[in-house]
Amino acid sequence: MKLWQLHSVCRTQPDLIESRLRTEPHWQKWLQEFRSIDELVDSQNRSRLDAELPDDLVRSVLGELRLTYYLSDDGWLRSRAHGTRDKALSALGTFELYGGAVLEEVLEYGSVQVS
Repeated sequence: MKLWQLHSVCRTQPDLIESRLRTEPHWQKWLQEFRSIDELVDSQNRSRLDAELPDDLVRSVLGELRLTYYLSDDGWLRSRAHGTRDKALSALGTFELYGGAVLEEVLEYGSVQVS
């Protein structure tokens, strides 16, 4: 998952990333990058915004994110339930199944076909 994608996905809990990254000394580099996110966006520093984050860092953050995705029987992943048979998935569970880009796409577009 890219730096900008994790930042975007966590927009409903803006303090979550920093609180999680402070817990591990080996994540200090990434903590500084997230603290500079506004500057990186303003300058469109693609090399830093598109940096791939370590999976253990992403899992740690997403494990605490209070965000639910919904998978329908017809293979659509949505940010809101569409039917009574939709399966609720945590952000971490969705990441494990479909990867980080899908998390952000669903929030941006409302739904993404995953199968």
